[in-house]
Amino acid sequence: MLKSHVRTINPNEADLFYVPTLCMQYSHVHEMTKIRHYISRIYDYVSSTSPYWERRGGRDHIWCFPQVRS
Repeated sequence: MLKSHVRTINPNEADLFYVPTLCMQYSHVHEMTKIRHYISRIYDYVSSTSPYWERRGGRDHIWCFPQVRS
């Protein structure tokens, strides 16, 4: 995507915003709480600091959750 012709460095021109995250894959239920807390913190940060979040209520933000095995 970095070299794509659809990418812009001007956020005012952007139709979508990519929110990268990294999630560990856990096998225990209590560790899932850690993941939910982590995602919640990212959501809170992005929604409170991005001036473009309010433009469409976050509907134009694409979230990616790749999993890394621990």
